[in-house]
Amino acid sequence: MPPTKRTREISQESYVKSIGLIRVFMFLNNNINMWNENNYNACDEAKKRADVTWDAKITYNIVKTCIEAMNEYNETGNKPNTCDSIIWDNKRLNSLIRVFCNKIVKEEKQGTMKDRKNDGGIENILSRPFSIAEAKNLYNEKIKNVNFYADKGKEMIENGRKKQVDDITKIWSTLTKTFEDEYNKINKIFEELKKL
Repeated sequence: MPPTKRTREISQESYVKSIGLIRVFMFLNNNINMWNENNYNACDEAKKRADVTWDAKITYNIVKTCIEAMNEYNETGNKPNTCDSIIWDNKRLNSLIRVFCNKIVKEEKQGTMKDRKNDGGIENILSRPFSIAEAKNLYNEKIKNVNFYADKGKEMIENGRKKQVDDITKIWSTLTKTFEDEYNKINKIFEELKKL
């Protein structure tokens, strides 16, 4: 009896996720300098360019998990359970992650990469002392991020309130017109009854 071929069932969700990750890692591979400047912002831009539905923080966490899993695999030869199996099953995605990890290692060896925490809010303390200029630059960068997200939040709230006011105004206009129409009908009937 000939051996039977095993077919893998790939769910729609896994397929969509793998396509999204491929696009994200293609962007990151082509924009390693952006990653070196700010990991979180690079993931946010990659998310936008890849047109995925995840938010920037989820994208960043997925990318970091994939990188950590690939680094562990490169060091130990074991595929960790911390990452979705699609990075091991999808050869193109696996290759993109491997290339990206190699670029990161190369950049770290050259000392051109900034080490960042997952939310882009706090920079890891490096083994070398900070100069006053570096501390001031870091402070200014963090203030810009806080102001940027504060403005975005305010803008979102204002847009939401404006939409609510517009919706209420439309409903009020519709109700007013309906009341006027009904009032006119009642007056017309009343006038006809008066004539009788």
